[in-house]
Amino acid sequence: MGEVYLVEDTRINRQVAIKVIRTEAPAYFNPNATTDAARLFEREARAIAKLNHPNILPLFDFGEEIVNGTPLTYMVMPYCAEGSLATWLQQRGEDDLLSPMDVAHFLHQAADGLQHAHDNGIIHQDVKPQNFLIRSNRNANLPDLQLADFGIAKLTVGTSGASQAIRGTPIYMAPEQWEGNPVPASDQYALAIMIYQLLTGRPPFQGGPGQMMYQHLSVAPQAPSTLNPVLNRDVDAILLRALAKRPENRFPSISAFGKALQEALLIDGPTVLNPQNKSLHDAIRATLAISYAEALNGTSRTLTLVGGRRVRVDVPAGIQDGEVIRVSGQDNT
Repeated sequence: MGEVYLVEDTRINRQVAIKVIRTEAPAYFNPNATTDAARLFEREARAIAKLNHPNILPLFDFGEEIVNGTPLTYMVMPYCAEGSLATWLQQRGEDDLLSPMDVAHFLHQAADGLQHAHDNGIIHQDVKPQNFLIRSNRNANLPDLQLADFGIAKLTVGTSGASQAIRGTPIYMAPEQWEGNPVPASDQYALAIMIYQLLTGRPPFQGGPGQMMYQHLSVAPQAPSTLNPVLNRDVDAILLRALAKRPENRFPSISAFGKALQEALLIDGPTVLNPQNKSLHDAIRATLAISYAEALNGTSRTLTLVGGRRVRVDVPAGIQDGEVIRVSGQDNT
């Protein structure tokens, strides 16, 4: 909704994004549509203004100005040059799935931001990769996210009947959202769809809007491990619970869902990428990816080796990139 411009803030010498809509309709245009757009636009601005979280795109300013005799309502937000998570995924290549550990990184940030919105009485209603913007950081291989585009967000208190209109993106819409009755668990459902897509390379439901509506309302999703055998049964169970048709059958909060799934994604750690790659003494090598904080402070992981054997690896604090950790013994479980 509205148009977005990249502009230079000359007062403090920085680039910002300005989202603008016209609040006065031409004579031939439907004035009610413009009024509704202006109302939704103002609601988006006020919703964002209530939020203060590192994984939510902040609002610098909003208001109304007269430009060449035309009233324009605007919002000023940070400019994210790296684009969205959807863009970042496309640049990586569609055939290159993220590891469960990388997905856990994005899941944690997305769930935290959405929980903050829910705690402030806001349901986003349009959770998808296109609405998570990339925040500049030093790790281009695993960037941080900021949730954006609260244009169709619903306030859980003080809303009118007009807010019951069906809004969202069909691929990610929960059954109750198709019926015009979104609840906080609708965002949990949409996030589960997004994570399912990150883990398997495709959403659980596909087709035209009518086909997707039917599937969201009536068809059980396929277990994600059938599309990506790296995933364990706990991941299946947690994602399928978050994708339950009835909101009350999902997790009690989006943070509870995020925490449970993050633990399940990290429980096995990375698997052996090439079981033929062995050392002189027939030892199996595996690549372990950890965050900068984990390298600094130390951590532990459980590797799943060929044949299903599991080995616990304790990573000492201060380990360097590329350093080899040797785990001796064949009976570790």
